[in-house]
Amino acid sequence: MDFGGWQTLFDDWSWVRGEGKFPIAAYSEFMPPPRIGQKPYGSWDIEKPFSSDDPFGWRVTAAEQQKELTPGFESIGRQLVDSVVALATGRSAHRIGARHLDGNPYWPGSLSRVSATLPHERYVHLAPVALSKTQDDKGRVRWSLFGGSHTGPAMGFWKSFRTAPSADRVEKDCVQAIRQLLRQVFNETAASFGDLLMAGFRILPTGALLECPDLVDGPLPGWTHPFVLGDGESIDGVRYLLTFRPFALLPRNVQVAYLSGGLHLLPCPGSLVFWGSPLYRRLQTELPFSRQILLLQAISRHDSPHGIRVPQSGWLHHPERGDHDEGLGEARSTFHRSHRWERIHREDEATALTREDHLHKVLFSAHPDDVGLYGKPMARNAQIWSSDFRAVLDGPNADGGAIARAIAAMENGASFGYRFYFPPMQAGRFAVFWHRPLLAFRDPDSAQVKTIDSDLTGYLTVTDEAGSSPPKMELWPRMSVPSESAKTRTVARPPSDVERSKRAAEAFIRQLGMPAEKSFDVRIALTYHRTAARSFEVRYWKTIAKLAEGKYLNKNSADCAQDAATQARIPYPERDLDQLGDHLLAHYRKLASDAGMTNRVVIGELPFRWQTDFEFPWMEGWLNSQTGKSHERNIVVIIPGRDRTQAVVMGDHYDTAYMEDTYGYRSGKNDGARLAASGADDNHSATAALMLAAEIFMELSREGKLERDIWLVHLTGEEFPSDCLGARYLAQKLVEGTCRLQACDGSSVDLSRAAIRGVFVLDMIAHNNEKRRDIFQVAPGADLQSLWLAYQAYAASRMWEAGAALWNGKGKRCRLGRGRRSPHGGAVPLMARHLAPLCEVRFHDDPRSTLFNTDGQIFADAGIPTALFMENYDINREGYHDTQDTMANIDLDYGASVAAIAIETVARAAVEPLA
Repeated sequence: MDFGGWQTLFDDWSWVRGEGKFPIAAYSEFMPPPRIGQKPYGSWDIEKPFSSDDPFGWRVTAAEQQKELTPGFESIGRQLVDSVVALATGRSAHRIGARHLDGNPYWPGSLSRVSATLPHERYVHLAPVALSKTQDDKGRVRWSLFGGSHTGPAMGFWKSFRTAPSADRVEKDCVQAIRQLLRQVFNETAASFGDLLMAGFRILPTGALLECPDLVDGPLPGWTHPFVLGDGESIDGVRYLLTFRPFALLPRNVQVAYLSGGLHLLPCPGSLVFWGSPLYRRLQTELPFSRQILLLQAISRHDSPHGIRVPQSGWLHHPERGDHDEGLGEARSTFHRSHRWERIHREDEATALTREDHLHKVLFSAHPDDVGLYGKPMARNAQIWSSDFRAVLDGPNADGGAIARAIAAMENGASFGYRFYFPPMQAGRFAVFWHRPLLAFRDPDSAQVKTIDSDLTGYLTVTDEAGSSPPKMELWPRMSVPSESAKTRTVARPPSDVERSKRAAEAFIRQLGMPAEKSFDVRIALTYHRTAARSFEVRYWKTIAKLAEGKYLNKNSADCAQDAATQARIPYPERDLDQLGDHLLAHYRKLASDAGMTNRVVIGELPFRWQTDFEFPWMEGWLNSQTGKSHERNIVVIIPGRDRTQAVVMGDHYDTAYMEDTYGYRSGKNDGARLAASGADDNHSATAALMLAAEIFMELSREGKLERDIWLVHLTGEEFPSDCLGARYLAQKLVEGTCRLQACDGSSVDLSRAAIRGVFVLDMIAHNNEKRRDIFQVAPGADLQSLWLAYQAYAASRMWEAGAALWNGKGKRCRLGRGRRSPHGGAVPLMARHLAPLCEVRFHDDPRSTLFNTDGQIFADAGIPTALFMENYDINREGYHDTQDTMANIDLDYGASVAAIAIETVARAAVEPLA
């Protein structure tokens, strides 16, 4: 085991460097693990769990405890104890499965026959559960239950009495923790357990068991030595015996004393059955971390952001192939699935609002009717096994061939166990699990399950993803103490506008040393002399109109879908995305020529193939990519700065979504046609901003004002079903260090030598929210450099605000009012006063941040500094993924101002000294 501390986890990044070493799947096909601390591209999270002066600590914040862990443990503890009570008394279903009790050393016949007649039993649960953080389709990173600790039922409990690999906690604190445990369970006075020896408390180590060699305590902490009971010792006077040894292997006198009511066993013998199933012990040899599963299957799915996330598990049954054996576990053959394009707020419980489908369809079906607009097969995020407990699929480590073999295997069987498996958080290349004791019991007076308030918080293991080798490292949780105000706030609420503004200002000062309330002088702006003009507004409107309502119609990456409904309604059977890309390239070549920069500005594409684990031959765009008939591509323009080793990226996506109302999701008519939206707002409002920005940036480059390069990148395939296709390819190549541009002149340009200092993603910037007007969001990633990007946007917006006050006070605009939309999106709207929209900085944990459902999430997860520019997105409005995404929904004065601020922001990021 490595005793060098957490810093050593990030010493070696060779595992992601090099061609093909860091593939990024579509998140709709595989939700990857959250990467904690340092990310693959090199950035560090601002709020990382590590401290430089604590090599073996892992900080758990007060907010995590308040919002997730405390309510989560109450719910999980109640279900676990209820299951054990049901098992012992036979009064209700225990959800464990009778076959897992056969040969289970924790539940021998001598115990099961009389378990219902033990009135002194408190059903105490002390064993650890396995937790880790996972990521969901709303971009939330949450503590999640994986099941019972795969290190066994004892290790996590005993490790709670340490603070580092060779450092025990203070002895008096350890003894006090046991006193508090006994007092809460047995409702005794403090004096009753003042002297634990006199009170009859003892410890029986598990020892080395030939029958179960993997069930070990690990080294017991020093404070336990006076209490340790040997196998041959008398138990006279012993009332409370702490042991994790299977009941069948306990000394005979201990078994007799317990069954006669004269001895309390801690934990309750029945609470340990989750670690004794011979079936899951067999499966463990083939499927990683299988020992977790039996406990997980006793807990109901929980997807609310409040509490601990519990993924669904159970048994998938084909009724036409015989009856399901309930002894294996509960059959759960349907699943409520969600996706990140849903019109559901991040703080809502998604499963109550989503569609329920048969599980086999959810996991494996690539049929167009099952995929719909947003439902890719989820097999990569599942583990599956047969009824004879042989591995069928380890989704996170599978490829298309493994998935095909799993489908074939399931054709011949009746019942298959499964669990949705969202990979645990990673530190470097290692998976991290928290083995935390769950302390709960059933109060005999109220018959209610109570969780025990204790500082026995277990430990964390850092291991390889397959779980096939001993842990590389052990870490210990450092629990932050909640403030008094936090203790009284049971459910977190979204921050108010004032709170959000205050938080951003504090972050700028604390993290960057940059004041948020200083006076911003518009005279030092780099680009507003070009963008605060009527000519810019007119060009912005006409550019969007040409892209959205001109000759480019079929602009989804999958075009044209081959289903009958689509074929009956498409105007012509060709994908326009390729022609649109050619149009963009021609636009930039002309600009470079007009600026006399043909030999300095590099224009080209990043070509690649659309790769998936499943086959989608009904998507012509996908099929043509597989056969080589066409290829996917990001369009790239590189405008040189003085330092060619650094670059700032301004990106959009130039594809458009399929329309939900045409397909039938919102109109009530299930037409089923997949027709691409015009995309005026989503996302030609951003594409137009890049096209107009190029000339301005070239001017700054000619004048020698750019400190670093600016890349204009039109990303392809953001919308479903391609799902951030271009962003994933670019992020992968940047991390691997293998990014090469195919220039229009036929040359190949190595882009990997330039360090990306920031990616500004523009996505939907020209629709002014009618409910909360004149606001746009800047949503940064979680690292310091992303915060610096957000500050540049904040400063640019403040300069624009100051400038608007000046510009509106003179000339024609001083006599004008607010702008109005053009009726039906026709002619360019009349000139109006300059609008000064409020820049709201929304951090990654803000419920109103929409970084997660854009390309920005891909870059942020990879550790590439990122900030999203987006309007104040209203998830319920018309004009998003529908037939109304036309010029009629574009607000010119709002969109032009946001575009101008974005252009100034990128210029500032290319000029200002880095944080």
